[in-house]
Formats: sequence, structure tokens, C-alpha cells
Amino acid sequence: MPMVKLVADFKKRSVDNVDSTPFFTCEIIFPSTIVRHFFSINEHLPVHDFVEKARLAMHEANEKVKEKYGFSCFGCTYYDQKLCKMLERKDLQGSRVLVREMKG
Repeated sequence: MPMVKLVADFKKRSVDNVDSTPFFTCEIIFPSTIVRHFFSINEHLPVHDFVEKARLAMHEANEKVKEKYGFSCFGCTYYDQKLCKMLERKDLQGSRVLVREMKG
């Protein structure tokens, strides 16, 4: 299966409503190019929206793995759990996400 690495920068909103420099960067490996249907390079979105779209993309990627190999992708489960934990992080609340790149 083709892999795609998505790199996203998390930024706090400044008082004057201008994006600040990234304070957190994450890399997520998707076992399918399906992620390209969910995100665009330079797309900005709230953390909650980013997590929901990433989880949906991961679920669809996992379904493609199941169809091809007959079993789930461990990496999909791992990243899904990591994404859920992002919503619990207080330091990420109120931040915005910039989809910086997708490789692969």
C-alpha cells in the first residue's frame, strides 16, 4: 500500500488574530493516498476539525488495508489513539492547524 506522511503545524492564535509560529508539529503516516481527499497543502483549520478529518481519513485508509490484506493496520489504530489524545490536550485547545505537507 502507498504511504503518505502528513506534516501539520499547530499554532496559537495571537491577540491580533494573526497566526503565530508553530509550537507543536506532528507527522502522521497514512497507509493510503486517500488522505489527499481530506486535506490540502496550506489548509488551516481548528484542532477539532483537523482531528475529526484525520480520524475519518485513517478509518478509510484502514478499510483499504482490510480489503487488500484481510486484516487491520496496526498503525491506523496507533494514530487514531494519538489523534484522540490531541483533543484532550489543554495546550492545543484554541489552536489552529496548518497542513504543511504531504509526502508520498
